[in-house]
Parts: sequence; structure tokens; C-alpha cells
Amino acid sequence: MSEQSDQVPRFKIQRFKQFVAEDENYFLKRVADIGLNPNKDFIGADLGGLNLSGLNLSGFNFSGANLCNSNLRGTFLSGADLSRTNLNGSSLQRANLNKANLNNADISNANLGGANLRGAQLNQSMLRATRLISADFRNANLAEAVLDKALIRQADFRGAQLNKASLKGANLIGVDLSHAKLVDADLQEAIVKRSSLVRTDLTRAKFYRADLSYCNLSSAQLEEAVLIEAILFAVNLSEVVLLRTNFNGADLRNANLSNTYMRQANFDSCRLDGANLSNANLSGVSLFNASLQRAYLNATNLIGANLQQADLSNANLSAADLRNADLRGIDLSQATVTGGQFAGCLGLTEIFQHELSDRGAVFTEFPVSLGFSSSDLGLRLLDLEDSSLRLKIYTHRLQTALERVRNSDDAEISLAANLTRCDDIEQLVEQLFISCNNSNLEILEFRTSLEELTWTSQELTDGYGDINDELCKIGYFIRIVQAILVDLPGFIRRGSS
Repeated sequence: MSEQSDQVPRFKIQRFKQFVAEDENYFLKRVADIGLNPNKDFIGADLGGLNLSGLNLSGFNFSGANLCNSNLRGTFLSGADLSRTNLNGSSLQRANLNKANLNNADISNANLGGANLRGAQLNQSMLRATRLISADFRNANLAEAVLDKALIRQADFRGAQLNKASLKGANLIGVDLSHAKLVDADLQEAIVKRSSLVRTDLTRAKFYRADLSYCNLSSAQLEEAVLIEAILFAVNLSEVVLLRTNFNGADLRNANLSNTYMRQANFDSCRLDGANLSNANLSGVSLFNASLQRAYLNATNLIGANLQQADLSNANLSAADLRNADLRGIDLSQATVTGGQFAGCLGLTEIFQHELSDRGAVFTEFPVSLGFSSSDLGLRLLDLEDSSLRLKIYTHRLQTALERVRNSDDAEISLAANLTRCDDIEQLVEQLFISCNNSNLEILEFRTSLEELTWTSQELTDGYGDINDELCKIGYFIRIVQAILVDLPGFIRRGSS
């Protein structure tokens, strides 16, 4: 404040306050008449409590100024410099802050309902208990910003940067965070219900006891994220890569985790009743004391998984692979185990093995007969057709991403070794398209044969095994593409080092 007083006579600011209170017509002309320069003369100014609603203050420099409890409703502040400004308790409903600089600003307890903050800079800004209902933060930068207890319902954060931001206890119901980055963000006890987090980067994000019910996290990145005791009821986590993700004690009832790739993930004491984990890869994952009643685990990879004390009553484990899994104390009452592989499992008594074998479980690597019907094969062909289509979609995504990388200005990508790596990925794309086409041809041949020929029980068993092998191969390809898509430029650089 002292710096501003030295440079600008106090009476000019007083006259500014006076005419703003009296009349807003010819605003910019009157500012000039007073002799104030919008680019420098408002730096550090004390303008608290003023009514500046509806004025055009675009490009003004209010850096370090005091605007607390001011009325800025509908004010045009596009491109304005509000860094280090005190806006605590101010009204900014429907204000235009497009590409404004709000770095290190204090906007706590303010109201920005319906405000336009597209492309705005809010690094390390304070927005505690701020109302941000229906605000537009598309492509804004809120790195290390504090939004604890903020009311952010139905706001648009598509493509926004929220790395290391704090949103503890914030209300984010119905928010769109698609393609946003929340690396290392803290959302402990936040309410994020019915929000979109499609392709959102949530690496190492903290969701301890947060509520993400009915959220769509399809294709999101959750590597090393913490979701301990989080509520994820009916959440969509399909086709997500979960590396070292911690769901300990989380509520995932009716969640969709189909085709998800998990490695070193922790689901201990989770509630996964009614969840869909079909075709997912949970090899080596810990599900100690988890509840999986009525869960769908058909064709799921559970090799080496820890299922001690887990409740899988009434679960569907048809064609699931549980080889070498720890099943001590497991409850498999009324579970469907037809075609499920249980070779080498821990905790199965001889009597229990006989019981499971009578229900269609397999305890050898190469089953002789499982009693499959042609309708079983028909349903499995539908699974294969669906997986082949998903692989084709992912391959198209990889092809598009590779084209973007090739056309980028990244100097490292232009290096000869990295260009060679790009060529290798392009060849992989071609091979994957060929694999999809081959799978479709095999599906057609199987269907034609099932319609025209009578199959023996052994032929049906062999056919079911062949389809499962193809499903495993397609699933493996999908996981490879998913892993590459997580960070394609980084994958290219690492490959050449």
C-alpha cells in the first residue's frame, strides 16, 4: 500500500472511488481524466467494499490491491492482473475473468457462481469456502490452489490443471473434470458424486473417505492414488490402469471395473458386492477380507491373488483364472465356478476341491471335459467380439495419439532413435489391426460351424478353450495399448534410452 501511495496521489484514488459511486457512464474516460493509468496506478490500491459491478476493467492491473467485500458482479476483468489481490468475501457472480491472472490471490468466501475463468491463472490462490457453482474453469491453471470446503457444484474444469491442489471437504457434485490433471491433488472427504473424470490424470491423488458415487472415471489414470475408505458406489472404472492404487476399505458396490488392468493394487476389506470385474486383470492383487457377493468375475485373471477371508457367495467365476491364488477362509457358497481354473490354490481341502470340481471348476492345466454347450460357446463368442471391438477402438486411439506426437514440436521426439521408436509403434498398430481382423474371421468361422455342424462334447470343450485363449491374447494386447497411451511421449523417450 505504501508503494502505491508514493507513486499515485491519494486524492486520485479518492476521486476514483467517488465517481464510481456516483456514475459508471463514460467510465474509462473519467479514469483517464483523473490521470490514472489502468496498467500501474491501481497496484496495491485500497478499493475494498466498492461497487464495481458491470464495469469494463479488462486489462486493469490490480496486483496486490485490496478488493475485499467488493461488488464485481458481471464485471469484465478479462486479462486483468489480480495477482496477490485480496478478493475475500467479494461478489463475482457471472464476472468475466477469462485469462485473468489470479496467482496467489485470496478469493476465500467469495461468490464466483457462473463466472468465466477460462484459461485463468490461479496458481497458489486461496479459494477456501468459495462458491463456484456453474463456474467455467476450462483450461485454467489452479496448481497448488486451496479450495477446501469450496462449493463447486456443476462447474466445468475440462482440461484444467489442478496438480497439488487442495480440495479437502469440497462439494464437487456434478462437476466435469474430464481430461483435467489432478496429480498429487488432495480431495480427502470431498463429495464428488455424479461427476465426470473421464481420462483425468489422478496420479497419486488422495481421496481418503471421499464420496465418488456414480462418477465416470473411464480411462482415468489412478497410479498410486489413495482411495482408502472412499465411497465409489456404482462408479465406472472400466478400462482403467490401476498401478499400486490403494482401495483399502472402500465401498465399490455395483462398480464397473470390467477390462481394468490392476497391478499391486490393494482391495483389502473392500465392498465389491455386485461389482463387474469381468475380463479384468487382478493377478497378484490383494482382496483380503473383501466382500464380493454377487460380483461378476467371469474370465477375470486372479492368478496369485490374495483372497483370504473373502466372501464370494453367489459370485460368477465362470472361466476365471484363480491359479495359485490364496483362498484360505474363502466363501464360495452358491458361486458359479464353471470353467474356473483353481490349480495350485492355497486353502482348498480335498473335500472342497471335489465339491468345486462337481460344480465345473478345473484343477488341471488342460481340462478333459467341462460339459460346455453350443450356447456357452455362442455367449463366449459375444465376449470375444466385444473384446476385439475394444482393441480396435484402443488401436485407433493409439494411431491418433502417435500422429499427434509425430506432428508436435517436441525436439526430443525428432531425434533419430525416437523416430525409430515411433516406426516400431506404427508397426504395432498395423499388427493389432490385423489381429482384430483375424479374430473377427475366427468368430465368423466358429458361428458358421456351430450352425452347420454337430459338435461333440470334447470339441465344444476344445472350442471353449480356444476362444478363451483368444480372449486372453486380446486382453493382453488391450493392456499393452493402455500402458502405452498413459504417456506415449514418455514411452517413446524411455524406449530409446
